[in-house]
Amino acid sequence: THGTGCTFSAAITAELGKGMSVPEAISNGKAFIQAAIEEPLQLGQGHGPTNHWAFRRRQEMLL
Repeated sequence: THGTGCTFSAAITAELGKGMSVPEAISNGKAFIQAAIEEPLQLGQGHGPTNHWAFRRRQEMLL
């Protein structure tokens, strides 16, 4: 899927910037990209871009 590597690395970097440890940042980055892949944006044909809103929506549903 287009954008997965960049999204994964950006998510890890953001978590590190928030003060998380490397293992925590990787775990959260993995959860973020997994949600983004599992709930793709339906744009165009074929594999579309990752859905950067999916992770937050999943978190909000847990509240």
